[in-house]
Amino acid sequence: MPDPSALPDRSRVAANAVILSAAHFLAAAIVAVYTICLVRFLGPKTLGRFTIFAIWTDLIFMVFDAGVSQAAMRMEAQKPSEALRIFRTALALKFGLNLVAAALALGVLRVWFGAGLDAQAALAATAASAAASFAMLYVAHFKALELALPITVAAVGSGLLSAGIGLGLIWAKWGLAALLLVPGFGALGKILYLEVAMRRLKSESLASPERSKLSAPLAMELLRHALPLGAGEMFRILAMRLDTLLLAAWSTELEVGLYNACLRVHNYAQNFLEGYYGAVMPVMAHRFAHDRQGLERVSEQTAAVASMVAVPLALGAAGLAGPAVALLYGHPFVAAGPALLFLGLSLASNIVNGTYASILISGDRASSRAYAAGWAGGLAAMAASSAVLIPALGSKGAALSCLMMGWCAHLWFMIYTDKRLFPVRILAPFSACAPAGCAAVLAFWALSPLGDWPAGAAGFVAYILVLLRGGIYSDLAATASSLRGMLHRRKDSAT
Repeated sequence: MPDPSALPDRSRVAANAVILSAAHFLAAAIVAVYTICLVRFLGPKTLGRFTIFAIWTDLIFMVFDAGVSQAAMRMEAQKPSEALRIFRTALALKFGLNLVAAALALGVLRVWFGAGLDAQAALAATAASAAASFAMLYVAHFKALELALPITVAAVGSGLLSAGIGLGLIWAKWGLAALLLVPGFGALGKILYLEVAMRRLKSESLASPERSKLSAPLAMELLRHALPLGAGEMFRILAMRLDTLLLAAWSTELEVGLYNACLRVHNYAQNFLEGYYGAVMPVMAHRFAHDRQGLERVSEQTAAVASMVAVPLALGAAGLAGPAVALLYGHPFVAAGPALLFLGLSLASNIVNGTYASILISGDRASSRAYAAGWAGGLAAMAASSAVLIPALGSKGAALSCLMMGWCAHLWFMIYTDKRLFPVRILAPFSACAPAGCAAVLAFWALSPLGDWPAGAAGFVAYILVLLRGGIYSDLAATASSLRGMLHRRKDSAT
């Protein structure tokens, strides 16, 4: 594999971001068809029960990942010649951790549901979460190597597999256990494809046999990197799931189902930036170890792209909340509109957090500890606000707690990065988008008597026009030029 420093950062980020973002978008679009059918098939109350099974197993397996996937990606990006050996060591660690996670997940579900536990549903949810956990490590390996195309094929293929199986089960009216197992089929398909792709790369001299053997010292080094990242991931996942868990404990399964329907829309809206950050983090990890000035340049570019995308996503999710829920899920879910509005507003904080979190995750153990501390504060803010807001407002209170959690974590990330590493001028790109955002809001409210959808379209057009007039089109042109240069270099090397 070529040294990552041999290619310009912007070219690699542009090419991989486009490919990974397309993968996230296509996979989400495919799975969205199944998700909409699933939500309509189950209804709000049964969806709430479905969510409780899935959220507990996902939470426990994510916690027991212990940062292994992120640490492996960071170490592979910093030591590309040792990539395969690091991956195999991480895979062995994850296997042991997942055995413990499976036993704990089944025990927690037994305690939560008591005598009313559906044992088959519990086993299905546990198996699906285990498969997703292994798939996460495979994807992290290919991200570290900056090989976006296999990830794209695997993501789209697993989406097609999950959606096809899920729609077939819905058509046959299978029970809750079978539907909980559907994500596991997609994750298993992703694992199989990426394993085949990895073996093909190995035969093409990805690594020599000596470099793919397991190593006890390497396992200890991986754990040293993984533990602070794992603590941060544990706090982050707890913070992201705590609102739903408290809503399930203090409210009804109907409220949980309504809130989960909103969360699905909210998560789909972030798919582009998940792909972008997936392309950026390996470059950041390499620059953190070898070129701090280069890391600062990549961080500023990341902030510019994130802000350009954040504003229309937040405005769209907030302004079209009610019609979007009614159109996607039907009349029984109309009451979820206000919760989606608040979740739409939280998109901006999530996207800002992504820029800072990418820097901290890509760094060293000190930055990893700062990442953990930020999410510990976010978890505390989530718990305190949920205790007050959820009993009073239900799903709307859970969405407001999510917003407060994001901004609390963002404040800590910003302070640490500015004081200990370098100042990230995050407000500069957001200030470029602010006039466009104001124009979008004015256009939306001016045409709101004509209906939400015409007003939303007018707001989006106003945003784009003002944004282009503000000069941000030059950044788009530079990114496109970098992508073309990357593709031309690949063609030249192939010939």
